[in-house]
Amino acid sequence: MLNTEKTFYVKNADQLAFCRVCQNKSFDVKKGTICGLTNELATFQKECDTFSLNDEELEKTESKIRQQIYDHVHQYNADPITIDRLNKQLKWLFYPVKNPTYKTAKNTHALTFKDENRKDGDVGFSFGAIVFIILLFILLENGWYILINILALFAAIGYFIYSLLSYFNYTHKGPLKTTEEGLYYREKIYYWGDINDFCYYDFSSSNYKNRKLILGSISNGMIEVNLNDVQINESQIIEILNLNILNHYEKLGKKRGEIIVSGE
Repeated sequence: MLNTEKTFYVKNADQLAFCRVCQNKSFDVKKGTICGLTNELATFQKECDTFSLNDEELEKTESKIRQQIYDHVHQYNADPITIDRLNKQLKWLFYPVKNPTYKTAKNTHALTFKDENRKDGDVGFSFGAIVFIILLFILLENGWYILINILALFAAIGYFIYSLLSYFNYTHKGPLKTTEEGLYYREKIYYWGDINDFCYYDFSSSNYKNRKLILGSISNGMIEVNLNDVQINESQIIEILNLNILNHYEKLGKKRGEIIVSGE
């Protein structure tokens, strides 16, 4: 199941990331995953004193999430040649970063990545409209057409001025942020302990951008993050995720094993 930014993200995702791979977990038809020791939903903050890692369950979860992401990315590709070409462009968990920027998870916990200023397109469009209208003004001799062109020219100049002001006074938003708790995307948090895997790809061309990040979470399946308008590069997002997922595994006292999925 793929979750997008508009999809509900479970409120207790931080606890479920631990509970679902704990030997003490149990299940209640009304409450869902609960603690087998208390028969209640988890209430701990950050760490659980009675957490006992179920290695087998964690490894099953790893493989399941990786397979789900792989199948989603390849859902529209059946041709072996296309699949092979696609696989070479996919960047998975622990993909090596040649020139690391942050080096430790702690250094990634207070970052804000702004959105792109797209107002330059409006400036270019309005300027082009002005040039076009002036050319028509020169070529046309009919009085009514000239009057219409003059009115259109004033409108185009007004829009051009408005676009310029909008461009230079643009207030950047921060759609992507990081804290000690997790990754914030458009004001929604995805906890580091819950993010179990990811896949980054960039299929952009000269005509359009197509940069996506697919997060695999223990509590809520897959989440698609659109990076087209975010000022973050491939190395940055990969290093941030690598460091924080590795940091979580170190807290669990578990080494992340190699994952193989069918078709890969």
